[in-house]
Amino acid sequence: AGTRLLADLNPNGSSYPDGFSGAANGTVYFFADDGGGQEVFRTDGTTAGTVRLTDISTTGNRQDIGRLQVVGDHVYFFTDPIEASGERQ
Repeated sequence: AGTRLLADLNPNGSSYPDGFSGAANGTVYFFADDGGGQEVFRTDGTTAGTVRLTDISTTGNRQDIGRLQVVGDHVYFFTDPIEASGERQ
């Protein structure tokens, strides 16, 4: 087995993956920076199965994501918008 890269989520730098939370069906949810801010991803352990769930940073403002929790078929998390100056809104 071992460790290997499943997907390059941010080809321009580090994706800083964090907040890993597993689900009963073998899917793991986490947040990472894809170059446009933090987004929520899921993976089933395959390259094809590692995908972004939704675009949280639709306004162009960066978001910090925290407290990712999987409950049944739902994924819950908090977001904290960040101004262009780097200050939280």
